[in-house]
Amino acid sequence: MMLTKRLILTLSLTLLPTALIRAREPHEIAPPGWVNDLTPIAAGEWNRSRAAHLLERAGFGGTPEEVDKLAAMTPEQAVNYLVDYESIDEGNRKLGLRTMPGVPGYGDTTGALGQMLFFPPNVAGWAGGRAWINPATLLARGNFIHTLLFPDPESYGAPDKVVAEGYRKIPVMFPEYHIVPHVWDSKSQHMRPVSLAEYDKYLAGIDSGSVKSMGAAERSADKVSAAKPSGDRQPVEPAMMASGKDGKSMMSQVANGEKYNLALGVYTGFVEAANRVKQIARTTAEIDFTAMVRPAKVSNAENVVDYFAHRFLSVELHPDRRAAIVSFLKNELSSDALDDSNKNLADALRRTVHLILCAPEYQLG
Repeated sequence: MMLTKRLILTLSLTLLPTALIRAREPHEIAPPGWVNDLTPIAAGEWNRSRAAHLLERAGFGGTPEEVDKLAAMTPEQAVNYLVDYESIDEGNRKLGLRTMPGVPGYGDTTGALGQMLFFPPNVAGWAGGRAWINPATLLARGNFIHTLLFPDPESYGAPDKVVAEGYRKIPVMFPEYHIVPHVWDSKSQHMRPVSLAEYDKYLAGIDSGSVKSMGAAERSADKVSAAKPSGDRQPVEPAMMASGKDGKSMMSQVANGEKYNLALGVYTGFVEAANRVKQIARTTAEIDFTAMVRPAKVSNAENVVDYFAHRFLSVELHPDRRAAIVSFLKNELSSDALDDSNKNLADALRRTVHLILCAPEYQLG
């Protein structure tokens, strides 16, 4: 990927605000003459200050060693280093990841941080500076760390299971249209056609929070009723599924009155979307914190906390916070010493790293 002068200037005005760490003069990063200049940055124009700025704005900042490493590259190599993450050597990854995990979801995370791709908050684009740091985004960043270290893949359902219930119900809501129902096949990574009987069983296994399935006994020739949920809770009918005065849904009325069958069209669109859009593999992060500390030859809880703090933070932990984390690790291990034979070691290290990455110091770079 080519790094142009205008791109550097754009990064100076938008994207991630970790430049709050240390303010720089604007002309130090992007001179006024770079406005609308699409020529690539020459090797002679690339320096440590611009490398640090790129790390801060296109990522989450970097340690002095990482800034030096990026500054030693060409501008094109620096951008590829950040964008082509799959090819980065494991030794360059602080978490030791060989591949990027699918949990937590990239779209979910960036959306919670207010960084939804191609979806700026207004025509002016994304705000900069302190606008990025607020209780909501700080909580989202903390939740991201928790989901990364303590993933729950089951919370990420198959593509067809996260679609609005109204779409899923169409084949059994309108049997008169002979719509072939489909379910997601994890092996083929495509939607697979099934019978209505099998589709009933599939819907029964989805806990959508309202209507769960439609039973065969509740079908009639021209109308399908949703099974009532247990308790006092009533099913929530999507607007297009709600019945009118004549007992027919809006979708049924529209479909019967037009050449284009709306029910079939909507459901076909749902199936094709699931087939055509490349699904993100919901893999979890393979992180071995025990393997990280072993080469460092740390022997006690204080050494461990200092090792991880130095590895993941660009500033020192506050003394009181450091002492609290050290005390936490000692309590988890029931000892001050590190022992590979301790069955709680791996979990204790993971929870300790979670505390460090949730510390305010982590938000500073």
